[in-house]
Amino acid sequence: MRFRTGSFPAVAQRRAGSTSTAHEATRLYGRSCTPPARLYEYSVQRARSVSRKSLTTNRSATRLTQRPLKQSASAAMIIPPSYEIDLDDALVEDDEEEDDDDDEIFSDRSRSSTPPPRGHTNEYVIKRRGPGEPRPKMPATAKATVPPYRTLSCTVAFPYPAYMTIRRPRHDVGRRPVQYVGVSGRLRYRIDSDVPDYYVVSRVARGAGLRPTNSTARCNLFWGRPLSPEKWELLTSLQRVNHFPGMTALSRKDNLARHLRHCPFLPKTFVLPADRLAFQEAAASEPNRLWIVKPWASSCGRGIRLIDRIGQLGAKCKAVVSRYIERPYLIDGYKFDIRLYFVVTCMDPLRIYTLDDGLVRFATQRYSVDKSSLKQKCVHLTNFSVNRHSKAFVKATDGAQGSKWSFKALLAYLAHQTPPVDVEKLVERINDIAVRSIIAVEPVVAGKMEAYRCPRTACFEVLGFDILLDQELNPWLLEINSMPSLSSSSSLDKFIKTKLIADVFHTIGMVPAENDLKVIRRVQTRRLKRVIGLRRNGSGSASASAPAGRQTGTPISWQTLSNQDLAILREVQAEYERSGHLIRIYPTRTNAASYRSAFKYERYNNKLVCDWLALDADYALTLLADDDPDSDDGEY
Repeated sequence: MRFRTGSFPAVAQRRAGSTSTAHEATRLYGRSCTPPARLYEYSVQRARSVSRKSLTTNRSATRLTQRPLKQSASAAMIIPPSYEIDLDDALVEDDEEEDDDDDEIFSDRSRSSTPPPRGHTNEYVIKRRGPGEPRPKMPATAKATVPPYRTLSCTVAFPYPAYMTIRRPRHDVGRRPVQYVGVSGRLRYRIDSDVPDYYVVSRVARGAGLRPTNSTARCNLFWGRPLSPEKWELLTSLQRVNHFPGMTALSRKDNLARHLRHCPFLPKTFVLPADRLAFQEAAASEPNRLWIVKPWASSCGRGIRLIDRIGQLGAKCKAVVSRYIERPYLIDGYKFDIRLYFVVTCMDPLRIYTLDDGLVRFATQRYSVDKSSLKQKCVHLTNFSVNRHSKAFVKATDGAQGSKWSFKALLAYLAHQTPPVDVEKLVERINDIAVRSIIAVEPVVAGKMEAYRCPRTACFEVLGFDILLDQELNPWLLEINSMPSLSSSSSLDKFIKTKLIADVFHTIGMVPAENDLKVIRRVQTRRLKRVIGLRRNGSGSASASAPAGRQTGTPISWQTLSNQDLAILREVQAEYERSGHLIRIYPTRTNAASYRSAFKYERYNNKLVCDWLALDADYALTLLADDDPDSDDGEY
C-alpha cells in the first residue's frame, strides 16, 4: 500500500499556513479560531466542483477533554490516503475466522446454485485497475457552507475505498451539507490482539488517515473485545469503542433466551440445567418435535446438534435448547438464513440503524427432516464455517448466485414470486425484532454505562442478527452476534462489509482532535477520587443530580430548550445526515411513540428526541438554529 504526500497544488500549501484561513473560519463560525494547518475540508455535495477559491480549512472546536491538532507553518495539506491506494494491493483478502462466515478455502468452480432472480441488478463490483490505467483521482475540495445549525465540530470523513463503485447517499433533507475533514495521521486506531486484524476495519481506518497503535489509552478508535471495567472508566469523549458494557445480555445465547423469553419472535427456548424440568414437560407434550441444542457461548456452528428425544441430553448438560423450525422457507429445496447488520450508535438517547443490505447464507444439501439427515450439518445449518467444506459449496461472485446471496437479491426474488411477497412489510417486521431486542436489554447496558461513568457518546455496537423465515414467511430470531465476521471471503462479502464499516465510522462522528496523555491523567485522577470517596457530586447518580426541567414527567418547552438539550438534538440530526447507507429504524417520526411502552424506564433524552421528531419537520429544524454563535453548548 502506498501513500502520496506533498503533491497537493502549491496554492493549497500556501493557504494552509496563511492567516487568511483564520479570517475565513471566523467569518464562517462567528468567533475567532485558529484552524489546524494539516486539515482539509470538503463537502460531499459539491465534490466534483474544482475551484481554487473553494479551498479553506476548518476549526477543530474542541471543548473539555479535546485538544486541537498542532499547527505547523510549513505543513502541506495531505491527500487522503484512500484515494492513493494501489488497487492491486487492495484486493488482498483476510483469511482469519470469527463467528459464522470467514476463511477463504474455496475451489475454482464458478457454478451457480440458483439463477439470479428477476429484478436483480449486480451492484457488487470491485473495480480493478487495468494495465496502464491511472489511479483514480481524489475528489476536488469544495467551499464549505455554514450548516443550518452549529455542531460541536466537523467530523472525520471515512470515504469508501477507491475500488468501490458506489457513492454515499445524502440525508440532509434539502439543507446545507454536513462538513467533514481529512486528517494527516495524528489520529490513531487500535485493533485488539484478541480478534483477527480484519482487512476491512484497518483499510477503512487507514483510508481516513488514522494510524495503527498498540495503546488503548492513546487510540481514538478501538476495535476488539469488550473492555475490562477499569478501562471503561478511563474512556474519554474523544474515543470510540465498538462495544457497550453489558451487551453480552444479547450476544450470549443463554442471556438472550432469558431477556427475550416472552418475545413471540424467539422460538421457545430453555436454558439447561436450570430449565430442565420445564423442557421435559414441553418435550413430553410434543413427542414428535425436533429440538436444536447449542452451547451457551460458541460460534461457527460448533457443538450444535438436533435431537428428537429427551434422553439424548445428559443430566448435567449445559446448553440452550430451542424448538426447531421444521418448516422453513426454501429456495430450490435449500434452507437459508439471513445475516443483517444493526448498529447502535448511542444508548442515551437510544439510536438504532440498519445497513440497507445483508447476506443470505444457504445450506449446501437439500433440506429434509428424515431421521437419517439429523446428523448432517450441511442440511440443517447454514453457517459459512460449516458449509464451506462441502463439495457443493459455490463461491459468491454476484449478489444472487452461489451459496451466498445479498439481502437485496432475496427481496427481489420474493417480490417476483406468485403471488408476490410484500417485502416492505417483511423488512418492517425484521426491523421490529431488532428494535425490541435492543430495547429489552437497554436497562442493563445503560445501568453499566452509568456505573462505569462511560461518556455518553464513546460507545457504539455493530450487531449481526441471524433471521430465519418459516414457510409462511414469518421471521424468527436465531441468535445475535456482537462480533460479526468481517472477513472478505468473496467479492460480495468484501463489498457489503466494507460499506458497513465505512458508514459506521462515518456516522458515529469522530472529532478530528488527538487524544492526549494529559487528558488520560485527568480522567484517571477523577476515577481515583471516586474510588476513595472524594466524589464532588456525591453518589454520582444521574437521577439524583438531574435538573428539575430534565425529569421525564415534565413537559418539554420548545421555546426554552437548554443548551444540553439543543446539543443532543443537533447531535441526532447531524448523525442522521452522515449515515449514508445506514437506515435509522429507531427513533423515527412514525415509530417513536409506539415503542415507548417497550421501555422498562423512560429516560429524559429518549423522550426529548421522540417528542422532537413528532414535530413538524421544518419547525423541528428551526429549533436547532444557532441564535447565539458565541454560546457554548457543551460536550455532546
